[in-house]
Amino acid sequence: MSKTRMRKTRRNASNRRAVNGEQVRFEWNERFSLILVSVIGCLHICGLAALFNPASGIFNTQPLIDQDWGLHFHHLNSLAAFWHQDKMTWGYNPFFMAGYPSNTIQDLSIKFFEWTALALSAISLSPIQWLKICAFLAMASIPWLMYIAAENLFLAHETKYFIAALAAFFGTIYWWNSLPREMFFYGMLGFPVASYLSIWGIALFYRLAVFPPKIGWSHFVWLIFAAASISLHVQSVITFLPPMLALLLVENRLITGRLLPWSAGAALVALFVNAAWLIPAIHHRGGQSPHGTAHSQSWPDCRRKRGACDRGGGNEPTLGPATRRTGRR
Repeated sequence: MSKTRMRKTRRNASNRRAVNGEQVRFEWNERFSLILVSVIGCLHICGLAALFNPASGIFNTQPLIDQDWGLHFHHLNSLAAFWHQDKMTWGYNPFFMAGYPSNTIQDLSIKFFEWTALALSAISLSPIQWLKICAFLAMASIPWLMYIAAENLFLAHETKYFIAALAAFFGTIYWWNSLPREMFFYGMLGFPVASYLSIWGIALFYRLAVFPPKIGWSHFVWLIFAAASISLHVQSVITFLPPMLALLLVENRLITGRLLPWSAGAALVALFVNAAWLIPAIHHRGGQSPHGTAHSQSWPDCRRKRGACDRGGGNEPTLGPATRRTGRR
């Protein structure tokens, strides 16, 4: 029976009970859960916006300077400079650890946001604006990541919508009451998002293994997860891989001819998509160039115009997230 017919059947049964004078029992359905999670998401977004002072700091052209935010914007500007001049993703920056390659191992936890910001800036706005917007949207997605993850884990359970809404609520509460909020202030953007995304990825893998659907959107979303998770944070692998392997070891009947190719394909897609920054990072893991010298690519324009590359085009920075304005240091 389709979902539409099931909803009509339940609605007709409720109408009959109301006509007969029977008490209509409240049903926690998908619609109510979506409304509840939407409310949670709106409150979460309002809270995130309140962390910025002023609120225009979310999307204006001024970089944030609090904690690691300033370093991230520095790496973003150097990446944009390397790319626009030589179509390179790393190079030599005399204003950052002079003599060492830049944008190799120093910004591993921000690769996803850097590359996304650089790509979107070709359409509109600046890389600085897009990095802040992408970071904001990634944090705003937390309730929905938890909702969809719980829905996948309890797909066959009759109370899955209630459990999914509860997961969205507690996942959001955890963000505000624990390390993720502090890490957002400190500019540690990659790991909190990667952790939440890993939960969602584990749940999706569970659904593909236990309730294998026909080849469709869920399989392609699985490939997108594989490509994005490593670029969000390289340590996300140790978050999602052990539970997936444990599931297959405990339930080896789930290892099928359909699951294995999609798992291998996900690994290949992840390596292919991230090879552009993984290879330089591996080559420069000791801080040197592949040839053993500290010098690599030339640094564009900054020798004559340092401010444009070192301070994000001369813009004065905003204060950024206001979580530390309480006096705690």
